[in-house]
Parts: sequence; structure tokens; C-alpha cells
Amino acid sequence: RVEGCGRGSPRILLIQALLQILFSKNTELLNKVRRQEVSLQFPMLRQKIFRNRIEQVRECLMCLRRLVLIMPVLQPVGEELDPEKVERIQMIMQMLYCMGLSDLRSQLIQESGIKPKRFNQPPEELYDLIKWSLDVKVDQVPIKKGFWKELDPLKKDASYDRDTKGVRAGTISRLIECLSSHERYDKEFMQAFLMTHKSFAGSEEVMTLLLERYQVPNNMFEDEATRLIKLRVCNVLKTWIDNHFSDFSTEMVHQLFRFIEEVIARDPTFEKMAQQLKESLQDKIGQGNRGMAKSALLVDHAKEVPKNFWEIDPADLAQQLTLIEFSLYQRIRHDEFLDAKWSVPKSKHLSPNLNVFAERFNHVSFWVKSIILSAPMDNRPKILTVLLKAEEVLRSLNNFNTLMGFVSALGSSSILRLHRSWAQVAEPLKETHESISSMMKDIQQYKETAQRTTPPLIPFIGPFLTDVVFIEDGNPDQLDGLINIYKKIMLYRTIRLVLRGQSTPYNLIKSTKLHNYLFLLKEELSEENIDKLAEKVRGEEMLDKIS
Repeated sequence: RVEGCGRGSPRILLIQALLQILFSKNTELLNKVRRQEVSLQFPMLRQKIFRNRIEQVRECLMCLRRLVLIMPVLQPVGEELDPEKVERIQMIMQMLYCMGLSDLRSQLIQESGIKPKRFNQPPEELYDLIKWSLDVKVDQVPIKKGFWKELDPLKKDASYDRDTKGVRAGTISRLIECLSSHERYDKEFMQAFLMTHKSFAGSEEVMTLLLERYQVPNNMFEDEATRLIKLRVCNVLKTWIDNHFSDFSTEMVHQLFRFIEEVIARDPTFEKMAQQLKESLQDKIGQGNRGMAKSALLVDHAKEVPKNFWEIDPADLAQQLTLIEFSLYQRIRHDEFLDAKWSVPKSKHLSPNLNVFAERFNHVSFWVKSIILSAPMDNRPKILTVLLKAEEVLRSLNNFNTLMGFVSALGSSSILRLHRSWAQVAEPLKETHESISSMMKDIQQYKETAQRTTPPLIPFIGPFLTDVVFIEDGNPDQLDGLINIYKKIMLYRTIRLVLRGQSTPYNLIKSTKLHNYLFLLKEELSEENIDKLAEKVRGEEMLDKIS
């Protein structure tokens, strides 16, 4: 076990020595360290005499093993590679190589997907990283008991619904108590709390309170009640890991790993639960490097994009648009909805994935109008036919976001006024379009349809974002100084409807060249010119009709 120690202590000096050894390529001296033959003439060790050098070297190796364990979570799901994090992982790779731990180095290369790099000098950041690992005590988890002191039965720190008896508002400690109550289990309350807690408490604070809640003071409850409280806390932790692992910082992962090993696993009753929690953590860490589930299980690199748009297969067009939209939809995080951050200019950057997904709808709609209006008159009916057939496929794929982009564009005044072009489109296609358009434009009908639809699906999120704003603006964050958890439950119900399709990918074939073309959505016209061209095109059609 690695005990905590201050700067200048023997362990820290040994780490400094090992860094100098491995970066100076002095393998002979490194071997002497392993054989307990460190010379006192070595500058960093001149003032210290190590009695159990081999044990301390082993402790250093344990630090490295722990660092390898948590390295995967340094790269969260969906994020681009951070150069600083990449360099940190590459430094660890070199340390493992120089210390003869090739198996761990290979494991780290495989899990991170990062190529090794050689450094000539030990950067200060690496030293700080190792010192931090040394300073953490693994044999004792620092958990306070403040949670139990705050639960004063005489305090009015919660309010409850008269009918359902569920909590409507409370302090953070009282909400944690309700979350893991031995008397009442409310699954929706737990899921709503975990999804929305960032709007009223930090994840680190919630984690600490949950771990304090697990440590029930002796003789406070009957044995069965104590067991149920501990079981509920474990269930909350597992649900949190499984559904919202993006909330977990590296420090939180370390804290939970230590608590599982040093507290939960030592209770014979919860050995199996401790193993399940560890497996869930390790699985999520592994997923962080593999990325999200992909819809395109097969890839077609050979299929060319037709020269003329009307020659594109409508089904292929709809499927590639769906793959693109789903990849953007999957990246949206639950906390991007909280406090309606996307709608406020100062906090818009806190909802990057939500904003990109919303912008994609606008791009698709404008692209559809652009590609119709920029085409010669004789080709417009053929383009409309392809788009209407693709619209039908989008509906069958439950891709409501792209579908609404098509409906919005095809229903715009600049396209509807192309009477000559519409007259040459088959009536069944126009009737189906009218039916789809009617459903999408009726907000209540669309919501009911989306809620009944079984994934895979991609929702059109506009109406749901409006609901979030109404909930945020129409309900206070606090009731008599207590956290309004009922408001959070309403938010949860709306956010859940938006994100429920993220875990069910499509089983479609990715046509690389068409996929790349549609991903960029090259617009034939600029937005400012579209209205001018619409008038020009309308004039052309009127003259053609007269002639």
C-alpha cells in the first residue's frame, strides 16, 4: 500500500531518481535499483539511506499500475484528442517501457489508441502526476460523517406531496436520504436526481454524500434497514455509472474505486455488489476508448456519388443522412439541457453538442431549398421526386430531425410557388408528403408519435427544447430555500424523451463517398441569394406557362 508522504520524503526522492535514471537511458543503474544496489554517490540519494529499497521500488511500480488503470478516463467519450492528455499518456508509456513493464505499456497503447513517443527530459507535469498518485492513501478512504449530522429530524429541511408522499423539495442531504431510503423506493426520483443534479450540486459533492450515506452509524437502524440503505446506495452508484458516466472526473473514479475495495468489498454481504460496481466502472473506462456504438456496421467504399442529384437512390440518400444525424445525436449530453444553457449567449458554449445538432436541422433545410432552386427548370421535378421518396424513407427510419428539415424546406414559400415543377410530380408522392407534413407541423401529434415510436429513432428536438424553457422559466429553483426537486423531475421527463434513442443504433451500410458529400452539405447558394433566386425562378415558371 502506498502511504501519503510530503515533498522531500524518501519516496518522492526515489521517484525523482527513477525519473532521472530512465530518461538518461542508464539501464545499468536502473537494474542496480531493482537489485537494491543504489549507490549513495547518486546525487538525488546522497542525503538519504533507504533500508527497504526493493519495497519502495515496488511501491513506485504500483503507482504506475494505478496510473495505467485511470489513464483511459482521461479521454472522455466523444471528445477530440487533447494534446496535453496525449503527451501525458505518452510519457507514462515511456516510463513503463524503461522500467521493463512492457505488458502494461502494450495494454495502455491498445486501450488509448495513442502511438508512443520518446522524451529526452522528464517534464514537470509527469513528476506532479506521480507525486499525486503517491500522496493518495489507498488503505484509508477519507470519508466524513457530516451527512448524518445534517439530518436533524427537528429541522424543516424537506417538503412532501400530500398524495404521493414523494419529496417535492429538500436540502441536498435530505434528497440523498430519500434517494436511498429503506422505507420507500422511487425509481423515477432516482433517475431524475442523477440526470439533473448538476443544476443544484456538483458531482463530487453528490459522490461524497452517497459514500457517507453508505456508512450507517452503529445502532441507528435495525440490521435489515441498514442493509437496505447500503443496497440502495450501491444501486444508485451503479445506475449513475451505467447511465451518466460522463459526470465522473478522474478523481471521482479513483475515489469510488478505493471505496469499493476498502469498504464495500470488505462486507461479506456486499462482495458480489462490489464486484458488479468494479466491472461497471471498468466497462465504462473501456468504452471511453472504444467510443460510442456505431450505426454503420458495414462500409461501402466503392459506390460512387452520381453526377446528377436526381440519379441518387432515395433510400441511400435517406440512410446516409440518418447515419450522420445519429452520430451527432449520440454526442448530446444530458447536462447540456440544464438551465436552458443553449439559449443564453453567455452559456451557449456549455451545450456544444446540442447546438451542433440543432444547427444541422437548419443546414439540411437550407440545403434542400438550395439544391432545388439552383437546378435548371426541367430537372426540378426529378429532384423533387427524389427528395419526396427520400422523405418517405426518413419517416420509415424514424429520423424525425432530418424529416422536419425536409418538410420545412419543401413547405417554404420559395419552393411551394414552383407550381409547374410540382405539377409534374406523381400524385401519390404529393399525398404522402402532405400526410407527413401535417403530422410534423402539428406539435402535439408529432410528440405523441415520437413517444410511441420504438428506437432506433432521431427526434426533432425543437418542441422539447421549448418545453425545457417553459419548465425552467415557469418554476423556481427553490421552494422556501429548499431545492425544488419536483421541477427537476419535470425536466427529467422531457430530457429522457429526447435522449431515449441514443443507446439504440441503426443497422445501416455506410456509403463512404455519398456520406462524406452529405456530411458537408455543400450549398449551391448563399442564404442572402435564395430569396432573389426564388423570385427569378418563379418568374421563369410563369413565363414558361404563358408560352
